[in-house]
Amino acid sequence: MVISGTISCNGPMQIIHQILLGFITAVNHLDWKHWWEHVSNEMPHFHWKCLEYLGTIFNAIATFAPDFINENMIYEDLPIEQLDTSAL
Repeated sequence: MVISGTISCNGPMQIIHQILLGFITAVNHLDWKHWWEHVSNEMPHFHWKCLEYLGTIFNAIATFAPDFINENMIYEDLPIEQLDTSAL
């Protein structure tokens, strides 16, 4: 909700917003609920693992986004080959 409140609806959907929507859609899907009923006893801390993955994704994007090289590539119309994706 915080991400939805801080981004514009007029432009393309932000990558963090896409990841969260995909995760929420997967977790709320009926197949997920059936799967969870079968494995919940074997994976009692799975929800923490999912949260850890989301945190790792957010940290990687936070490192990638303000990179000076990447900002220059976008604002100065440099070729896509110069994009530094090492943080991802």
